[in-house]
Amino acid sequence: MSDKELAKWCEALSTQFAEETVPSGWKTSKEIAELLNRSSSRVSEMLATAIRKGTCERKLFRVHNGGTVRPVPHYKLK
Repeated sequence: MSDKELAKWCEALSTQFAEETVPSGWKTSKEIAELLNRSSSRVSEMLATAIRKGTCERKLFRVHNGGTVRPVPHYKLK
């Protein structure tokens, strides 16, 4: 395998574990639940309804979660 090919493989495989910066305005369901003083399960139901109505959007950001980088859903008002 050539060095260039090896470098491409290393880059492609290492970026899947890179942490992303979450832009301002995006919050996790847990953060929203704390803001609203509601349970996580109730906020999840509310978020699903808001997404269906088109008043909220959902996007996955890779962040540290439990010692590893994982895709975590974040929500933002439209």
